[in-house]
Amino acid sequence: MELVKLAARSELPACGQVKEFFAAGRAVCVVNVNGEIYAMDNICPHWGGPLGRGRLVDGKLRCPWHGWEFDPKSGQSLRKTNVNVPTYKVKCEGEAVFIELEICEQLRPCAHAVAAGADIRNGFDPADCPKLNVPN
Repeated sequence: MELVKLAARSELPACGQVKEFFAAGRAVCVVNVNGEIYAMDNICPHWGGPLGRGRLVDGKLRCPWHGWEFDPKSGQSLRKTNVNVPTYKVKCEGEAVFIELEICEQLRPCAHAVAAGADIRNGFDPADCPKLNVPN
């Protein structure tokens, strides 16, 4: 597991809100429940809805597509006990917010590119990665 920078504290969602972020080539849903920050995968296991565009209802995250609800702390579905969303441990250091991720070696160049300032939301260009030394 590695600590990956997610955002600045000032970018986190307000209490009772949900927001999408990108970290190490992944879309991450961040939820603020009564001042506690939780992070989970941004993809609903039901039909792939963007959880970071959902909303909090009684402390549970509701997917915007079909209303499936999840516990932000555990990722557990409230509909089916055998369905959950992967969650990530959140760590704040000063003004920076990090999450613990297991980085796939194939995604590592993306993480380096993002750290170098590349915007990879629309795809990864190997030339953006300082670790690959690909000529432009």
